[in-house]
Amino acid sequence: MVGGGSRQIFISYARSDAGRADQLVEGLRQLHYGAWLDQELTGGQAWWDVVLAQIRASSAVLVAVSPAALESVAVRREYEYGHAVGRPLLPVIVDNVRLEVLPSLLAPLQVVDYRQPDAKGAFALAAALANLPGPRALPQPLPDPPPVPISYLSGLKERSQAATLSMDEQLSLVTQLKVALGRASDQAAAEEVLRSLQRRHDLYQVSAREIESLLFSLDRQASPGSTEAVTSAPETGPGQDPRPSSDATTTQTAKAGNDPRLIHTLTGHRGLLGGVADVAFSPDGRLLASCGVSTDKSVRLWDPRHRHPATHLDRAH
Repeated sequence: MVGGGSRQIFISYARSDAGRADQLVEGLRQLHYGAWLDQELTGGQAWWDVVLAQIRASSAVLVAVSPAALESVAVRREYEYGHAVGRPLLPVIVDNVRLEVLPSLLAPLQVVDYRQPDAKGAFALAAALANLPGPRALPQPLPDPPPVPISYLSGLKERSQAATLSMDEQLSLVTQLKVALGRASDQAAAEEVLRSLQRRHDLYQVSAREIESLLFSLDRQASPGSTEAVTSAPETGPGQDPRPSSDATTTQTAKAGNDPRLIHTLTGHRGLLGGVADVAFSPDGRLLASCGVSTDKSVRLWDPRHRHPATHLDRAH
């Protein structure tokens, strides 16, 4: 039987390649290899100590090579440490890269093309694993461990969870996260922080609109041609408080660029015309007031976040 028996493979990968890493794990298990990969987005010293211990316990370090992995400090430190403690390295291509830009430790090695996890890729992976040399005995003393690759995004995540954030602080975070979204190695982490920031109850409208625009762009990239509705915070005029509702989902139509979309219809006004004369948000953006046309004679308050009526008042004649 072709397989790895009890051999344990450590998989080093960039977080944006998590789906491809999962495919590698499945392929390795079908070949009867054990596989370990860490699934923590970021961590501290305790997390990093576990990662290094798993590298030392492994038979080989498989490097999932992609543009994001080549930019990742964590990936580089993992395979460099694996090399230092005598673990053979196996670079496996999971996304389009130019082989001439591979780092010096990986460039001379046999490379497996696993961009398509099909039968051909599985055979190539099995052959490469079978031809790997065994791990050397751990050096004594062990080499100095590399420092924890704490991304600056960890600091941004902590800031996004602060008890209070001013509008300037929110916009500063959004700007830095927007830059991080443009880097393949940071995109997954930046998106997570951005979505966490979006859930704040004190989010200002200007921040909410910018976040929604960024996330809408990400969703469009992930699902080209998708017509899923998006949400939008109310527009803010001069002198108005820019603070929105807690998750900034308020209006009937949402704009992403020049693409208005109906996301929800609030119903309740009645009368012969059944129309709405005017709408306005409360200063804190948490309630929406609407008044019916003359045949309705009522004012209704809505909770836009949960999309249901809060109360209604009969207007004086």
